[in-house]
Amino acid sequence: MTNRLKMALLSSIFLALLMVASAYAYVITIDGDPSEWQVSMNMTPPEDGLEEAPDSIDPSVDIAEYWATNDGLNLYYRFDTWTNTAWDNIQLVAVCMDVNPNTHVSCGANWGCDSAADFALVIDPSIGTTELLDAETCNPVPGATPDAFSANEVTEISVPFAGLGLNSTNCNFDCYVNTQIILQYGADLTEADLFPDTGYFPQQVGGGSPTSTGLVNLSASSAQPAGAFELPQALTLAATILMLVVVLSWRRALRYPR
Repeated sequence: MTNRLKMALLSSIFLALLMVASAYAYVITIDGDPSEWQVSMNMTPPEDGLEEAPDSIDPSVDIAEYWATNDGLNLYYRFDTWTNTAWDNIQLVAVCMDVNPNTHVSCGANWGCDSAADFALVIDPSIGTTELLDAETCNPVPGATPDAFSANEVTEISVPFAGLGLNSTNCNFDCYVNTQIILQYGADLTEADLFPDTGYFPQQVGGGSPTSTGLVNLSASSAQPAGAFELPQALTLAATILMLVVVLSWRRALRYPR
């Protein structure tokens, strides 16, 4: 093998590794690691910066930040408390989800959700369960496999689209899952921290979502502030430039072998 061909082969291998890294930079893993989340996924109200104002409650059960994104399979949520989350003091965490604003059911009240919620992702730390519950039947959604993991002050959650009745057909570009997170730290729901404090946060999902992390539709950059240039975009640009270099190197090596 000529030196030129060797160099072109090494460049090709490096390009493949770089493209893989670029893709996986968008993947959210439920492991309590906040480094995978881009700033554009922080849904904390802009007037509060990147953190809500502290409430007059224990900071270990006080939600400071709320994050959300999605890909083709799952919704991803993340909430951070001000200090390491005190799960021993938490009765339950409920992620209330309103998928269809035309339906109103009452079972969600069992977890602190109002009648607008169609589903609730409920974490019960006393028995160590994470379940996606149907607010109409009060039962777990058959076949749904949600996940949650907490480390220090960070809690990450995934909810499968299929469990919410969403798929690429009915949620291809523009649909919303209105969401509220409830962290109950006392004996009843009068002692709970909510985000948002009232109502729901409209989380856009599907291909049109500005924070979509899908590996086909990499649209997260559209939600970034002007001038923002995060790691995935940098890797993608580098991969494109390197691809051009590799193609030119191969052509030159084949034309002028040594």
